[in-house]
Amino acid sequence: MGYLKNKQIEYQERGYSSIDSIICTSCVGDHAIKSFIRNIGTKNKCDYCSKIRKCCKLEDLIGHIVESIRFEFEDATGCMHWEGKEGGFIGARTYDNYNMVFDKLSPEMGIEDEAVLTDIYKTLNDSIEWCDKDPYALRIHEEDYIEWKQFCKSAKSPTSSFEDIALKSQILYKITEHFQELGLIKNINKDTGFYRSVIHDKAENVDSAKRIGSAPVKYAAANRMSRKGVSMFYGAEDIETTLKEIGAKPSDTVTSAKFYPSERIKVLDLTQLDSIEFPSLFDPTKRHLRSPLIFMRNFATDVSKKCNGKPIQYLPTQIFTEHIRNFYKEFKLSGIIYNSSLVKGKKCCVLFFNNEHCIECNSNLKNALYMDKASLKNIN
Repeated sequence: MGYLKNKQIEYQERGYSSIDSIICTSCVGDHAIKSFIRNIGTKNKCDYCSKIRKCCKLEDLIGHIVESIRFEFEDATGCMHWEGKEGGFIGARTYDNYNMVFDKLSPEMGIEDEAVLTDIYKTLNDSIEWCDKDPYALRIHEEDYIEWKQFCKSAKSPTSSFEDIALKSQILYKITEHFQELGLIKNINKDTGFYRSVIHDKAENVDSAKRIGSAPVKYAAANRMSRKGVSMFYGAEDIETTLKEIGAKPSDTVTSAKFYPSERIKVLDLTQLDSIEFPSLFDPTKRHLRSPLIFMRNFATDVSKKCNGKPIQYLPTQIFTEHIRNFYKEFKLSGIIYNSSLVKGKKCCVLFFNNEHCIECNSNLKNALYMDKASLKNIN
């Protein structure tokens, strides 16, 4: 078999042909592609912008791009139905190489130079019609979210005990796996405090940790993360947010104070999801997190939804909290930080400290929240 025939077979198998040009880090915007060029490249004059930068062969970069495409897409031939009368593949969306390069990949690659995009497009195997991997199935994050929604529905009409559901629901284990791999477990140091406010009669002198802290068991109402009769500490990052969260009216008498953990604790911080950069398709170390991140952002939005006066709506998040308190074995978590449903951009928390854990002053006690007396503030 001749050299040219061998090359043709090689190009067909790998999905792209050969090209002689070189490209530099300045011609791409995506950080993972920049890293790829830096890692294999040498200083040279770029064929596209003429700058002296770290450069690599465009052919090598295209190899990395094709390998990355195949993480989320595949050749429609062999996995999609073909209907000659209809004129092509049916049942799911497909992308030719032009659509793939100029529409799907260009924004993510951060390549604006049309000459670069054209060379990539022309080098790709023109016999490939791309489609989503497993084109007739839901995406992983879509499957997870449907499973979460089904869990929410069943949790509101339980056929098993609260604890049994918390132990056996597989979606809860998936969520814990996702928040671990996304790095959502955060250390809260002793110098990080949370405010809590209580409404009371004007004649009542409210100044103790046990009065302002977690509600005693007999007064603990059903809440976002806890069942009736379960004492937990609900707080927020500032007084204004606590007032909104407890529904304080201008005429109410309210006392607020700031509480600090007596030791460093670990919490699940769902608010970090807002600031996590969406993983690049071209980063082989992080692109597997793309679906978990999409799902967890949807999950966190659900966690922070308003109850609209119907405590039954909180059953799914109560069961989730029960799960991470009692069945999550990787770390001992002491709470959850989540976005306020009432004040945009503000953080609320539920800490797994009951009324007995709320103390007056800092001490050597472990597993406690101490109230900063200096932070006491009476409103109205």
